[in-house]
Amino acid sequence: MNDYKRPKKNLETIHFNDEELIQTEISKYVSENIHLKNSLKELRKELENQAYSKHKSVQAAQVDNKLNIKQLKDLIISLRIELENLQIKMQTSIQHAISNSSAEIIHLKKTISCLREELESLSIQKDEELQKAISNKESEIAQLKLTIGLLRTALDEAKFESNKSLQEKLAESTKEIVTLQKDLITLRKKLQSDQKPGQ
Repeated sequence: MNDYKRPKKNLETIHFNDEELIQTEISKYVSENIHLKNSLKELRKELENQAYSKHKSVQAAQVDNKLNIKQLKDLIISLRIELENLQIKMQTSIQHAISNSSAEIIHLKKTISCLREELESLSIQKDEELQKAISNKESEIAQLKLTIGLLRTALDEAKFESNKSLQEKLAESTKEIVTLQKDLITLRKKLQSDQKPGQ
């Protein structure tokens, strides 16, 4: 009589252990899933912070670019005013020189010509510097856009890898649960078969 009760008790113990094992595996899967989600949130937050920082850098570069352009324009205006004042002075000097000597007039004309060439050279130089400054800022902006694109690509790849890993874990857990269920059915059949001779 005691021998008949013992297999039944063992069957209940095995069934309980199997259920506990299944619950443990499910709990591990849920915990891992939560961890993956938290990791993804942290990655997204970090990427957003980097994007915001890059955006601020671009804005700062744009402000600096506008400031440089304004300074160059102000310098050109100042040089033009200086030239106009200089031309007025030269005109006055020429009028005085005409009354004194033709040679002096020729000399003044040469001086004016040199000053004009120097001014034109300076104007060209400033224009080149302006274009170079604009080109540098545009290149910096393009580099920042490229960096943002690379970061977006990295995030997409991280998302894909995370989803792939999650699917693999889920498949493994499902496969293991099915295997445990089959083992449980096999054990039950075996215990039922062992019980028949005792009956």
